[in-house]
Amino acid sequence: MSSSTPTAARRYLVVTAVATPANVAVTWALLAGTSWHALWCNLAAATALTIPTFIVCARWVWPLAGPSVARASAFWMSSLVNVGVASGVVWAVARAGAPDPVLALTPFGVYTVLWLARFAFLDRIVFDRHASRCAGGDQVGSAPTTA
Repeated sequence: MSSSTPTAARRYLVVTAVATPANVAVTWALLAGTSWHALWCNLAAATALTIPTFIVCARWVWPLAGPSVARASAFWMSSLVNVGVASGVVWAVARAGAPDPVLALTPFGVYTVLWLARFAFLDRIVFDRHASRCAGGDQVGSAPTTA
C-alpha cells in the first residue's frame, strides 16, 4: 500500500458521505415526482450523480491521475455495478423473508463491502497513481514535477 492510499481513502470517504445522501434525495424526488419504479429512480439518481462525483474524485481524491473519458466510463460502470449488486442482494434478502430489521440493515452491509471493493478498483486500476509517479508525482494532492 502506498503512503498516499490512506489519504485517498479518507478523501473518498468524504466524497461518499456527501454523494450518498444526495443520491437518496434525488431518488426520493424522482419517486415523488414521477411514476417510475423505485429501481429506475435509483438508477437515474446514481447515473446523474456519477458525473459530479467523478469530477471530485478525479480532481481531489486522485488528482495525479486526472480525468479522462476512459476513467469516466470505468467510474460510471462501477457505479452501475454497485447499484445492481446492492439491488440484487436487497431483493434476495426480501424474497427470503428476512425480518424488517435485517432488511433495513442489508443495504448498509452491502454498500460497506462494495465501498471497499470499489475503492480498491478505483485506487489501483482506474486512477492508478503508480503510472502517475513515472511523471514525478508521489503523493495524492502533490503536483507532478516536470523534467
